Amino acid sequence: MSERTHPSSISIDFDADSPADQVGKILICAVLDAKHVLRDPPPDGTVQAIRGPTASYCVSFYVADFADIPSAQTESLRQVLSRVANAGLRLARPQTDVFIVENSRPVTRSRQSPGRKK
Repeated sequence: MSERTHPSSISIDFDADSPADQVGKILICAVLDAKHVLRDPPPDGTVQAIRGPTASYCVSFYVADFADIPSAQTESLRQVLSRVANAGLRLARPQTDVFIVENSRPVTRSRQSPGRKK
């Protein structure tokens, strides 16, 4: 087995009202339970940003084999979803912007056939 490790990460958005300490513990434990994720060096979780009702978290971790990164990410996310549901936490809901245009009317143009005059 190679001594070299390969970095990877997952990012997840939570409701900003979720307790940061609890979210951090859940993310680290979930990643540690995922296949292919190394315990040494240990995973590291950070809050990347807070935007309105959303707090964005990132967990960085390492795998021994570069080819294992996709399955480690997938398994980590599965573990996170399971633990989040069990802990009663909420992931952030996507924010949708709604635009209302007042006093607009569709523009229609009439076309004449060639050679025909009105």
